[in-house]
Amino acid sequence: METPSFQITALSITILSWLVFMASIVQFSVWFYLLQAGDPGKTSAFLFLAPFFGVLAGWLLLDEMIDWHVMFGGVCIFISIFMVNWTPNSSSKIGKN
Repeated sequence: METPSFQITALSITILSWLVFMASIVQFSVWFYLLQAGDPGKTSAFLFLAPFFGVLAGWLLLDEMIDWHVMFGGVCIFISIFMVNWTPNSSSKIGKN
């Protein structure tokens, strides 16, 4: 059995820096700004995109395979977010003359 080891390399520092700055500080700053600036109910629907973009990043960076059902799921997520954020025209409301 291997003993765990940690070696500080340029790659590990780069990865840690990315996680600290972009994936944490920048991401949460933008997220909280959007929650304050917009409707939290509508804004929170965009959280469903995180797993889909994670899969796309794996495909782009690691050459992972993407099956048709993953793309279908992504399309369903985008349609759902559109439906949550869509506001119908005031002229199309029922009962208005």
